[in-house]
Amino acid sequence: MLLSFKEGIIDSRAYDKFEYPEFDIYLSGFIFVRKLKAGKESLDFLARELEEKHAVPFAKLFGMYAIIIDFKDSDRFIAFTDNSSLHGMFITDNSLGSNYVELARHDGLKCFDELGVCEYIMMDRHGLSGHTLIEGIRSANYLEYYEVSSGKCSTLSKGIEDIDGKTSIDDPFEFFGDIAHAVSDMKAICSLTGGYDSRMVASIMNTFRPFECFISGDNEASREIACAVNAAKAGGFKMRVIHPELPEQSDSHTYKLLMGGGGIR
Repeated sequence: MLLSFKEGIIDSRAYDKFEYPEFDIYLSGFIFVRKLKAGKESLDFLARELEEKHAVPFAKLFGMYAIIIDFKDSDRFIAFTDNSSLHGMFITDNSLGSNYVELARHDGLKCFDELGVCEYIMMDRHGLSGHTLIEGIRSANYLEYYEVSSGKCSTLSKGIEDIDGKTSIDDPFEFFGDIAHAVSDMKAICSLTGGYDSRMVASIMNTFRPFECFISGDNEASREIACAVNAAKAGGFKMRVIHPELPEQSDSHTYKLLMGGGGIR
């Protein structure tokens, strides 16, 4: 997705378009509202709230996604990511989008941001501080949304709690049941590693629906794989160990990986 503040949507690749009477919603990723199915059913709820209350129900939207709303009767757009910024979106002074390389190319930005580079080397990712690898491109903030109109972009608050604020999830077990319902019409698998987080998720999710679990790696003797396999046996989960074929490392392969991930992975 590439949205120019002056020209509108230039490229909507990798986004699915959902049409409504007053606007179109472009979605990349996975979104759900509690008690509803993921995808269109949840987007229909978002659309009704926007039509009736003229506001996006940010606190009720869950998942890993980026959304652009294109209003049909004006040059107005609303853009935002999920409330944890898992999907990611990037912004310049002239445009915004999810593909880092295309955004830099469109705006002609070429200079490294030293803080962003240091963050990437130290943390294995960039954008945590708002800075990115290239000067002039910043990460979207998960507490904010962006309204584009008349060639300008305004930054507005979603009005949601930060990570250290009060959670909207009173009962985690019930929440996982809502996730299981949200993906019930979808093909879904569950990553199971040796870590506590994935073991907890796999255990709770399999009480609602039998998910097939998997871990990938080329060393059967690794503690990570052994722990995952033992956890699957203890929980009675379906489990697969996937052995990926490792490609030959080369400059061209690295370039393909970089471009395939939009320049951020």
